[in-house]
Amino acid sequence: MRNHVIGAGLIAIGLLGNFGALAAEPAGRQAAEGSLDGVPGASAWLLQGRMAAVTAWPVFQRLYAAAPGEVGRRVAHWRQRAQEAGINPTADLQRVTLIGLDATNQVLLVEGRWNEARLLALARQQPGFHALTRDGVSLLGLRADRLGLPLFAHVAGRRLCVGEDAAAVATVARELAKPGTDLATFRAFGDGSGTGSGAMLSLLARDGQALMRLLPESAMFAQATGIALHARALPDQRLGISLVARTADATAAANLAQMLTGLQAMAAFRAASEPQWAALAQSIRIRSDGPSVGFDVTLDNTLAESFLTTTLRELQRKGRL
Repeated sequence: MRNHVIGAGLIAIGLLGNFGALAAEPAGRQAAEGSLDGVPGASAWLLQGRMAAVTAWPVFQRLYAAAPGEVGRRVAHWRQRAQEAGINPTADLQRVTLIGLDATNQVLLVEGRWNEARLLALARQQPGFHALTRDGVSLLGLRADRLGLPLFAHVAGRRLCVGEDAAAVATVARELAKPGTDLATFRAFGDGSGTGSGAMLSLLARDGQALMRLLPESAMFAQATGIALHARALPDQRLGISLVARTADATAAANLAQMLTGLQAMAAFRAASEPQWAALAQSIRIRSDGPSVGFDVTLDNTLAESFLTTTLRELQRKGRL
């Protein structure tokens, strides 16, 4: 799937590609773990944002207002479409979940408050609109004007599934309709250690190979058997991120912890010439617990904005946006 549909979602995980595929939460807080058990379509990875928290974050507001080049044009395009549908992106969107399926297809799930009839009426006005059924699920097919993208959508009350592959959208929509499927919470790795429900952004990957499909730069986690990352907005515009990686055994966990310690040393070395890195280096905490490794770090607003801006440019240069 071409990533134009979900480019905004990739911005949210840009910190991973710019700091050795890592991100952070304040030291001393326990990282919440999670898995992909029970989420739609035997997902390879899942990225979720609580939109009230994301849109309230001043760093996000500045990036949103000044998105560069083609990214900015797409932001303006979708902002206009939302306005036409009577949707206020900063008030009406509750959760946005980007789901990566095994077949490398991606589906964007949007949950919020809107007038379903008005949204459907707007869809019928779009170029290439047609109704179809795939695997027993009713879909809307259309072509996003100006972007020239083939899109398929399923609208069910407060949920909107969108993607470029009809079968993938149908899979997610069908799974979400099953009783007990709720993306508001994540199942634990097996020890009941938490859900990450207070996170602004959460990224879960079934294993290291799945994460590398999304972020090729994350090779250090190639042997992980489960990855959970949660980011929270902190006072003074800081960003706290916690990561937990599960491995096959304590030996693999120790090897991963050693690589993370090397990243910590690199941050400390950079702080010698760039003082803004000092606080980041000092905030890093690495912990091992049997087969699991945790990594916590805090970024101030300057570094967070710099990382995300750089990520936007890199993703655009590599054609991922």
